[in-house]
Parts: sequence; structure tokens; C-alpha cells
Amino acid sequence: DWDNNQYYITPSEVTITIGSAIAAGVNGIILIDGDLIESSLDKNAWIAANNLLNSVKYLDDIGIMTRMASKGTTYNTTSNTVAIGALRSINELTIVLVNTNCQGYNVNECSKNGQPHWQCNKNTVNTINIDIPIDWVTNKYKSFEIKEVSNGQSIDSNINVNIVDNTWIWKGVELDADNTTRIFVIRPN
Repeated sequence: DWDNNQYYITPSEVTITIGSAIAAGVNGIILIDGDLIESSLDKNAWIAANNLLNSVKYLDDIGIMTRMASKGTTYNTTSNTVAIGALRSINELTIVLVNTNCQGYNVNECSKNGQPHWQCNKNTVNTINIDIPIDWVTNKYKSFEIKEVSNGQSIDSNINVNIVDNTWIWKGVELDADNTTRIFVIRPN
């Protein structure tokens, strides 16, 4: 219990770890025994983890996880508070956004004061530019369905998106302090 400070993993810590792995194109995640033991001590962290893993399961159930490849397209943002993954499968582009607006990790302090490793702040990313995959441009797709995957369900996205010169321009993307990862699936109509 870290010198009786009763500090255990936070929701932001667990969702940033899982979200970063997904954004990098990892197809599997292993939780060690210590993580599972802690699940009874900080339920909020593991509720957040469960919700995110439900979304990974949803992607797997619809067949996206087994055929994703990283570097599905190019993207850029002027924000330094978001990590982006663009994972491509045959008919889908999965965009993973991870909030990195967090105070960092200091290994010298973690056992002294019981402070969480990652304390994230709510974050709004002003602009993210995502290039439409070249084969979708070549096939002259003009309309796209963008769905968010949240807690294992596909829901309508509230993202403000415009298309300019074969690039999606996402505006005002909000990222949570605890549930740090958002997943979107884009398909041509």
C-alpha cells in the first residue's frame, strides 16, 4: 500500500496505458496479477479500464482488431497534448486519441508521498488534420460515416468534421481527464 498512503492506480493511469498500446497498433494487452489484485482497491480505475476494454472487444467482435495495421494514414495537429493512432483495415480507418495533458511520472517520488503517476487534465484539441486514405480518394468516396466506440458500443460521434482537399479537419475534440482515450471508426459510405 505504498507506506500506508493507500495509493493505487488511477483511471487516467490505466486508460492512458491501454489507449497508448491501442494507438500504437498493439492487438493484445496483458494485465499482471498485481493489477488484478488492485482492482478491488480502486474500483474507478478498473471501471474505466473495463469500459475501454469493452471497446477493444467491440472492435474485435466486428473483425477490425485482427486486420488492423498501424500507419493507416497521415495526420497532424498543432497540439502537444494528444497522442494519435491511425489504424487501417480494409474498409475502416480507426482513429485513437489519447489525452497526454498530464503531469508526469517521477520514479523518485512515487513511494514517498503516494501521488499518482499520471494526473491528467481535461483537454480540448483545437484541430486535428487526418488525410483521407489514398485509395478512398482514388475511389472518389465523398461521404463517410464516423462513429465513436465507447464502452463496447458504436455511438454517433459529436466531432465537428469538415473535408478540405482530401483531409478531414476535426475541430474542438474534447479528451477527458480520467477516461483518456477515445476511439473512432471511419467508413466510406
